[in-house]
Order: sequence, then structure tokens, then C-alpha cells
Amino acid sequence: MDVKMKDGFHHDMFITEKYAVLIDGAQEFTPKGLVKKLPLWNFQPDRPLRFGILPRDTKEWSEEAIMWIEASEAAELVHTLYAYDEDDKIVLWSPASYYKEDAVEGVLGGMGPIFMRKIVIDMTAKKVDIQKVEGGDEYPTEFPRIRDDRIGLTTRYGYSGMQTTQ
Repeated sequence: MDVKMKDGFHHDMFITEKYAVLIDGAQEFTPKGLVKKLPLWNFQPDRPLRFGILPRDTKEWSEEAIMWIEASEAAELVHTLYAYDEDDKIVLWSPASYYKEDAVEGVLGGMGPIFMRKIVIDMTAKKVDIQKVEGGDEYPTEFPRIRDDRIGLTTRYGYSGMQTTQ
């Protein structure tokens, strides 16, 4: 299935019991900067995070079957922890990064530290609510995991590696 998305860092997606969800974050693919020793992807602070939601029971997967819901802010999600369905909402736990102007080293330019967030995607209101979680701003974190048999379901525990902010 071909999906029209801006050139970005489309590194992960996630599933729930009912949905497959694409992530279209704020990073933009900028290969011309590579010759200037700039990052290959750069954070675009005016490019809101958005999610492409496709019902898993769809008979024919097509671009037209995808519902896109946009957040009110720019953010990047690299690896998700887990997600589950809650009535007409999808609840996602994931580390999220926001724009940091002086972050120019590495492959992903402009990304600030990555902190755990609870993201609620309301399919009826077509809104995304990115919430801070208790203790989530104390430790930058990445590469989250849950037990494989809990993917798409609720779970009590998740694990994530801590990162330094340097």
C-alpha cells in the first residue's frame, strides 16, 4: 500500500487490538545537508505530529481507509512503548522529543531530550492530547519495551533505557 507522507523519519508504528497506526513526526529528511556535515533528518518545529489510523479489520487496505489525526504541536516519536483501545480513543505510551535549536549533532538534528509521555488520540473529536507523566521529565528515555504477549493490549509494566542529556 502506498501512503503519501512527507519525507520524514518514519521509523516506528504501533498496533492496538483494533487499529494499525502510522506515525508522522516533525523530522524532515534533508539529504542535501549531509554534504555540509549536517544531520540527515532535521526537526521542523512548524510540522505537527500526526497519526494515520487504519482499522485492522479493513477489507482492503488503502490510503483512503486511513484516518489522519494531527496534534496541535510538533513532536517526534522514535520508538513506542505500547498502545491500547479505550472506547473511541487510542492511548499510547511513548517517549517523545521536542525541538531544541542547538541540537545539531548526530543523525536526527533539532531533537531535544526524549521523555515518556501518555498520548491520547481521540478519534471522535479528531484531537491528540500529549500528556506529561509523573516522573517522566526526570529521566530521558528510549528503546521502551513490554512483554510481547501484551502488544496491542493494556499492560501494567513497561521498561525503557535511560539516556544522558549530554
